[in-house]
Amino acid sequence: MINPRGSSKPQILVRLLVWAVMSLFFASTASFRSQAGESLPGEGIRFLHLRLKDGLITMVDSSTRPGVLKPTRDGDKGEIGYEILDVNGAILGRGALRDPSLRRYEYSSPDEPGKIAVKEVKLDEVEFTLRLPHHASARRIVFHRLGSGANETSTNLNTRRILGTINLAPRRGGD
Repeated sequence: MINPRGSSKPQILVRLLVWAVMSLFFASTASFRSQAGESLPGEGIRFLHLRLKDGLITMVDSSTRPGVLKPTRDGDKGEIGYEILDVNGAILGRGALRDPSLRRYEYSSPDEPGKIAVKEVKLDEVEFTLRLPHHASARRIVFHRLGSGANETSTNLNTRRILGTINLAPRRGGD
């Protein structure tokens, strides 16, 4: 049976079925993206473009983008520690990074063919990027030197060698 518009009942049923399947697909994709942490309000990755010069860390630039920060391969190994603090000084997170001013070079030894020589060079000034999870209440990050001393287990930042304090502005819409 053909209706006046030129479509048969089976064609209408097929179109409704396709529409229902597509609706379910798009709804489940949106649900999966929100569970994976993509584009959720208040979350994201904060990129800090930093400079290490004369033993002090300063901020060059900062931006926040949607996404979820993946864990690093090194974990919390490194020579420089940091703590993310809220307005009251409570610790929201902490971590460590390798000293970006230390560069390790490996090359074929001219004195001993077939052997690899290693040389470490300390740069006077270096710029680097630190990726952090976005904390809406984060207001500053304190960087300090890690070492083998007893001060490293102390939670009192006054007993550590501070490399810099970065003040963070609250996240804005187009940040």
